[in-house]
Amino acid sequence: MSLPDEVIKYAKVAGDFGEFLKYCKLEDSATNDTISFVFWPHLQELVKVFKRERYVVILKAKQVGISYMLAFYALWKVLTVKNFRVLILSSSGDASVVLLNKIKAAWKLLPLWLAVPYDKWNETEVSFPSMGSSIVAFASTEYPSVGETASLVIMDEEDFHRFPLSDWSAAAPTASAGGQIMMVSTRLKKTGESLFYRTYTQAKEKLNNFYHIFIGVLARPDRDMDWYERERRNYIGEEWAHDENNPLTEEQALSPIIGEGYFNGERLKVMLDNSSAPMEVRQDFISIYSLFDGTVAYGIGADISQGIGGDYQAAILLGKRGLKTEDIAVIHNNKLRPETFAFHSANLAHEYNDPIIGAEANAVGISYLNPLDNLEYHNIYMRDQDKTHPKMGWWTSGEKKELMLIELAQAIEKGDIVIRHKPTINQLFQFIRGNNGKPVSIGAHDDLVMALAIAYQMLKEVPDYVKPIRNFSLLQEQRTECIC
Repeated sequence: MSLPDEVIKYAKVAGDFGEFLKYCKLEDSATNDTISFVFWPHLQELVKVFKRERYVVILKAKQVGISYMLAFYALWKVLTVKNFRVLILSSSGDASVVLLNKIKAAWKLLPLWLAVPYDKWNETEVSFPSMGSSIVAFASTEYPSVGETASLVIMDEEDFHRFPLSDWSAAAPTASAGGQIMMVSTRLKKTGESLFYRTYTQAKEKLNNFYHIFIGVLARPDRDMDWYERERRNYIGEEWAHDENNPLTEEQALSPIIGEGYFNGERLKVMLDNSSAPMEVRQDFISIYSLFDGTVAYGIGADISQGIGGDYQAAILLGKRGLKTEDIAVIHNNKLRPETFAFHSANLAHEYNDPIIGAEANAVGISYLNPLDNLEYHNIYMRDQDKTHPKMGWWTSGEKKELMLIELAQAIEKGDIVIRHKPTINQLFQFIRGNNGKPVSIGAHDDLVMALAIAYQMLKEVPDYVKPIRNFSLLQEQRTECIC
């Protein structure tokens, strides 16, 4: 007795995702018609990748079919593999619902012999009791999916997640247990060196276990350069936003915002290309680029946070000889209390002959400046226009803030300053001109830029109302690592 056709077809589909896709349909939002899934060449290649690789990171343009591909892949797994659990992590609750709805819609349009009956069917979960399988969707939160285990984790639009590291901590056990992880996103350039950016670029350099794929805007056969140019004309003055969503090349997708930047984008691009690892890293948060040189003038700028895991403590030591200025050392950490940050700042400064330290003069800044003063570090920037009652700290608000950023921008424009610390360069890229023409950061953090701008001010001629240096530290051996 021969097997029913449906059994034969099901067995064929269960062993081949490509075969399953032949039965996948979707509803055309413009016409409400049911249409077959268009199996573009780049999606055919993904079928092979999904079968072969456990860790996949996809950098993509928008509307190239990847979300549907992930939805169909997740559905195929839970309909054909016993006890298979899919965990979807999205940027928001609404985004997780959208992807889960694509899965539901795909199930409804399957032939009856393939549509395994469901049990749960709500905004966060779909389950299939006869298979013991399910798909659960969560938004990116600080504590996502606690206790959840999965055979497949889909990190959808990962560069837009609010808590990417928390999401990764939820996904990682899946990989260690032999499961599969799909990290997929369009690049959100204002995030700088995000988890997604690092995962993708490290995969390119074979530094992690991920297989990387770039899918550009012209991957779809129904698009060409004429289409691209027509679409781009709709973004007059905001071309960078179009290029962010619709990159032509991998380089364009990975490059930071240049066109609308407050600081000269071409200069920053050169600095980024020439950025380098520090010659020494201490305690994981102090980066040293050059040692002490008695022919170099030094200055330190510091941006202060509360040191409780959110914003970062940042201090940048600049060195200047002649017209050339470079970053010498950087302290960057978001877990140091202000007083501990002051201790590390003083220790670093002692190695460079106690240069002047300027720090923002708000309430949090004072929590750093007072301990610095208590450590008897006496070369602290003092402010007071009448020079009779000097006070510690540099104002980083209003005209003072705008002035220091203008002068930093001018120095970058003229090529008078070179930065080698990549996170600082990435933050510089995130500054744009606001509607009033004033600088505003579109990134999550601006601490390194603020520290850099203050340090650049410290390199100016020291005014006579700066607190005089006492117990000036003279290094017994001058180190001769030059700025070059």
